[in-house]
Amino acid sequence: MTLQLRQYQTECLQSIHDNYMQRINRQLVHMATGAGKTVVFANLIRQMDRKTLVLAHTCELLDQAREKINMICPNLDVGIVKANRKEFDRQIVVSSIQSARQPETLAQFQKQGFSLCIYDEAHRVGSATPREVLNELGFFNPTNQLLVGFSATPFREDSKGLGDVFQKVVYHKSIKDLINLGYLCKPIGVKVKTDLDLSNVVTEDGDFKKESLSGVMDTTQMNELVVDTFLKEAKNRRTVCFSVTVEHAKNLANEFKHRGITSEAISGDTPTIERKNILECFRKGSIQVLTNCMILTEGWDCPEVDCVLIAKPTQSKGLYQQMAGRGLRLYPNKRDCLILDFGSKTHSLCSTAELTSDAEVESVEQKVESKISEFAKSLPPTINKKLKASIIQFDLLGDDFTWLKDGLTFYLKASVNKTLKIFPTAENLFSAAFFYENNSRIIAKDVSFEYAFASAEQFAKSNRALFTISDLDASWRKLPISDKQKSVFKSFGYRAGIDDLSRGQASLILSSGVLNKKSC
Repeated sequence: MTLQLRQYQTECLQSIHDNYMQRINRQLVHMATGAGKTVVFANLIRQMDRKTLVLAHTCELLDQAREKINMICPNLDVGIVKANRKEFDRQIVVSSIQSARQPETLAQFQKQGFSLCIYDEAHRVGSATPREVLNELGFFNPTNQLLVGFSATPFREDSKGLGDVFQKVVYHKSIKDLINLGYLCKPIGVKVKTDLDLSNVVTEDGDFKKESLSGVMDTTQMNELVVDTFLKEAKNRRTVCFSVTVEHAKNLANEFKHRGITSEAISGDTPTIERKNILECFRKGSIQVLTNCMILTEGWDCPEVDCVLIAKPTQSKGLYQQMAGRGLRLYPNKRDCLILDFGSKTHSLCSTAELTSDAEVESVEQKVESKISEFAKSLPPTINKKLKASIIQFDLLGDDFTWLKDGLTFYLKASVNKTLKIFPTAENLFSAAFFYENNSRIIAKDVSFEYAFASAEQFAKSNRALFTISDLDASWRKLPISDKQKSVFKSFGYRAGIDDLSRGQASLILSSGVLNKKSC
């Protein structure tokens, strides 16, 4: 079957090839929900004709990927690796990341010699397991292998950036673009005014902690308000409802049923056959409202949905777009999608406006350049121009800590007699270890620099109290420059603007080594 590509899909494929020819081997593609990213990467597989591994996180995504690949590449043999299915020796293998991480499976994958890897829902690659799998398969090494990640939301609110994995965002197509092109329907937002007070809800990794949030949202009064709002605004619409917890999803479904509305709840614990039956009943219309807790944000398409009820307030732009995006696909006689969400008197939450604002996507090069520029701009205008010119060339390693460099070894100072180091062990391989007193703890061994650095940075974040001296957010950095720091600057002949530096700015300049450079 020949599927006619949309113009932007063709542009995306061309951009992938152009960047690959420029030796950009780890690429990230942002395509909003409904853009047809599975169609794009299936065509990429067909065009490149390589031994290919497709990695995903859910059964729905695996099945969806295999279906599209079989449709576009009917002559290629596609295997599945998940649970008890182990179809390794195929030209294309579609695998769950959970299966790929198993030692026996990973060993089999290493024998296959994959030269193309597609990572679906690539915003998840920031965690340790995906990085480890990709590293073991050689995709962090400078070879002709190609890694392409696809995501509708290429940003994370938990600070685990994707820049350590991908070199560049090679293509970007937002929800706003797709609405303007006529490939997604118009969202209609209804903000339900409530007396919600989220000021005491605990925040974790950039969003509300679900255990804390459920205490506010999963109450009899709030659940009744959710159903009241549905009956008033959307009683004839096919609705998917996002809840805070699994228990919340069940309580909402029961409240809908109590009010005479057909409803079911699904979660990760719902047996596979039962879940498929519920989803099929919902698609056919015998279930009007489907409640869930984070199970339908990815890998589920039901274009019949014309109402999304967000009973899970969020500060995460990415999560909001994922939830609301479930209702934006086109369908016959569907003019728009109603988005119902619940406001708060104490928090600025994500809303429908987030759907039509462009995502903040940058190439890694742009991100590094802006980081250097921000540091240079933060310095006093009176600082010596020659010194400032050298500082602009100083590239901070990471956004959270001050890493120092000694040859090919990077190290992070901790409390007395404690140091975190990243050091070379072989050609293009590095290890990370924490040294304390007369002992050491290996954090990562014989991996790429990117993986070693990511592992070490995560260790430092998890033990932040040990690294106060290196923490870029530490309170001591806001203090005025110390007399000892002043004397070091003066010993190199610098006096202009020095008194206006903060202790943190002075520390960064001194640790950068620029004072020792001849250019100064």
